[in-house]
Amino acid sequence: MYISWYAIFLGKQFVTFQCNAARSQSGIRNPDQHTYMIFDKTLGEKLVLMKTTGPQGRFNRAQRSHMNLLETLPVYITGAMLSGYVVGPVAFGVSIVWFIGKNWMTFGYANSNGGRLPGFALSVFMEMITSGLVLSIGVCALANWTRLG
Repeated sequence: MYISWYAIFLGKQFVTFQCNAARSQSGIRNPDQHTYMIFDKTLGEKLVLMKTTGPQGRFNRAQRSHMNLLETLPVYITGAMLSGYVVGPVAFGVSIVWFIGKNWMTFGYANSNGGRLPGFALSVFMEMITSGLVLSIGVCALANWTRLG
């Protein structure tokens, strides 16, 4: 369980490093989190869109990938910890693959709009495996508890 936590921590750190590398090339400084451009539609409607090209676009995609990590991290880490308590080596293996998926997603997405999909799919699959482990362990625990009661 503890090594699983460390693997997840490393995954977050690598995604953060990739995002910061993209930020340094884009000219976007803290506290700005995204860069935008104004798009004037033919109907006169004006939209403000995030840039998707050049160093600023790369930064926006890396930043979005980083936010995706932060959005999923609390639930994933608790699931990894819960399942790791019972099936530590399995939880560790799943966490390593999840970490690989998140970093693959960040690297791919920073380089192209569609580049996030393989790593994203892998990390979501690992999240589903972790949730299945937690559910299975919970059902088994509940079944054993009701037999004792």
